[in-house]
Amino acid sequence: MILGAALSAPFAVAQELVFELKPARCIALHAGQSCYQTIVFRWDLPAQHNYCLVEESVEKPLHCWLGGGRGGYRHAFAADKNAVFQVLREDGRIIAERTMEVSWVYRSRRKNKSSWRLF
Repeated sequence: MILGAALSAPFAVAQELVFELKPARCIALHAGQSCYQTIVFRWDLPAQHNYCLVEESVEKPLHCWLGGGRGGYRHAFAADKNAVFQVLREDGRIIAERTMEVSWVYRSRRKNKSSWRLF
C-alpha cells in the first residue's frame, strides 16, 4: 500500500534554466573601437528566488526582479572588449552566465615598418 502511494505521486522534475542574450556578438569597424548594440536578454528561472542581472565588471545591477519565471530585458551595450553577464540569486550565487563577444572587421591598421622620413 505504501509502495503504491509512492509510485502514484507526481515526480518532481527540476526546471531547466534558460538565460540567453541576443545577439551574442558585437562588431566594430576597427580594433580598439567600441561597438554599440542593443542586447536582448531572455530568461526562464525557478520562481522561488529573487534575481539580478549584472555585468561582471560593473558593481550596480542592470535589472533585478522578484520571483523567477519568464522575463526579458533590453540593454544598450557599448564596449571595446568582451563582457560577461550573469544572473545572480539574492544570496549572491551565480545561476547563469553568458558572454557578449566583441570583434572587429579590421584587426589593425598596417603601418610602414619605419616611422621616420628623410624629407
